[in-house]
Amino acid sequence: MTDGWIQTFTGRRFYPLAPRASDVDVCDIAHALAMKCRFTGHCRPFYSVAQHSVCVGRWVDGAGLNPRMGMIGLLHDAAEAYLPDVARPIKPLWPGFAEREAAVLAAVHEALGVALPDEAERAAIKEADGLMMATEGAKFFPAELWRGWDVPHSAETWFVIEPMSPQAAELEFLREYVRLSDALPPEAIR
Repeated sequence: MTDGWIQTFTGRRFYPLAPRASDVDVCDIAHALAMKCRFTGHCRPFYSVAQHSVCVGRWVDGAGLNPRMGMIGLLHDAAEAYLPDVARPIKPLWPGFAEREAAVLAAVHEALGVALPDEAERAAIKEADGLMMATEGAKFFPAELWRGWDVPHSAETWFVIEPMSPQAAELEFLREYVRLSDALPPEAIR
């Protein structure tokens, strides 16, 4: 069944099983991700997927050296604005979920005019996402639970993670989106 839809923050209908670029709005993405808590809601204090996305984007942007990677990093979890945030250990066990997530992410990229990442870019984002997760885990949970995870020293010093309210995280996501959009030359977008 592909006719089921969800209402978005901006009042649109979004069809998660048949995503269309015309139904995507960056304001919906920023709002929904800001309202979703990382670690399936188990971290203390509230820490949003939007703030995490900003951190990943900044990490791979390399302090303004690669705005295309920054944008790809910012959008790496954008499908979660329209789908449930499924915990990492469960995703591979849910038949068809990865394909649904990829279809939604493709619609997001098309709507925002950003070409999908190539294989090397996806690998860099996956690595940064994992390093960010380890950094966040060490920050928000007892250290003994994260023993053995590689938390890079640079992440501990470069990222001072101070959890934001959902409203602040939403605004920061949108600011970062505008900053990266302005920094991208036209040939880097498509």
